[in-house]
Formats: sequence, C-alpha cells, structure tokens
Amino acid sequence: IGSMHTTGALMLARFILNHRIAATHRTVQIDGINAEWANTDNALFVGQKSQAQATLRCSSDDKNIYFLVEVLDKEISQDDYVSIFLSPAAGDGQLNSDAYRIRVSHSGLKSADIYAGGWRSATDMDVSVSSSYDGTISNNSDTDNGYLVEIAVPKSQFNLSSGDLLVNLSLFDTQGGEDAISSTSSKSTAAWVPISF
Repeated sequence: IGSMHTTGALMLARFILNHRIAATHRTVQIDGINAEWANTDNALFVGQKSQAQATLRCSSDDKNIYFLVEVLDKEISQDDYVSIFLSPAAGDGQLNSDAYRIRVSHSGLKSADIYAGGWRSATDMDVSVSSSYDGTISNNSDTDNGYLVEIAVPKSQFNLSSGDLLVNLSLFDTQGGEDAISSTSSKSTAAWVPISF
C-alpha cells in the first residue's frame, strides 16, 4: 500500500510487486540512459534489507531481450552489484545448463555465467551492457543517488519454447548484504518470476 499527500487529499494505492510481468515490445539502445523505458510499467523489486533498493524492467524485440536495472543507493561501494538469474520456464523447476547469471554493477558487466552444477564463466554468452552512476564510488562523505545498467541478450541464448523466461533478481550491498526475490543458494526455480514475451 502506498500513500501520497496532495493538496486537499490523500491518495492511496495498492501495488503488487514481483509477479508475472510482460516484456514491453521495443528496441533499446544500450547506452546507460533510461529515457526510452519511460512507458514500462512492470518491474521486479528487491531492497528490504538495507537502504539500497533495485528494480528490474524487461523489454524485447524480435532478436533481443533487454533489461534495465535501476539501483537507488545512498552509498555506492566498489563491491556493490546486482545479479540477474535467467532460466527458460520449461523444465523440472531445477537449475540446469539452460540457466544463466548476469552480474552487473555501477561500472558495467562483472560476469556472465552458466549453471553447470555450480556457476561457471559463460565465455560464449553474447551480452551487451552499458551503465551510468550518480555519486562518488566508495566515498561515504557525501550522499549518492545510485546507478543504472542496461543489458541486451539475444533470444537465441535461451530455449524459449514455452514463451516464458524465469528470472530471479538479487542485490548485493556492502552495508546490507544480499537481498533477493528467491534464495540464490537454492537450485529450485519454483519461486522465480515469469516474464512473457
């Protein structure tokens, strides 16, 4: 439930977060600027354990899946990052070799990994990333605003026979630790959120 005071009235709204989302159809320029995402309503959210909070939005066109990560963080650290876990919806609900993890930070791509009994570098994964930030990295003498990251991954990287892709979002903040939609130590994808295209 959210509330906002306006002149002579109190506005109330009920929001449902971290549910099935539909990817907006658009082609995104991967430039670290979120202007073309203005009309994207659906988002995933993490950020209950610390002052840092992250949202994930998704778009797609015929060739690519696009993600926008926006992190609100008053104290950006060199060691802060966001992980996006991706797996096709088809399967037995367990991590397998169709699952990927993309780690990004204020400086762009940290790693692209594939699941092979554990997370291993996916050297052949085609991923484009651009980032920007507003603040001073690892300097707590001022207040930062946060960072954003745009990501493009070709649809051909995934087995999307079911039409849905499951996603788990994790935020690591040096002050608050890890916060995620679903436990990142679990091998189950049952609590991951479906994205439809």
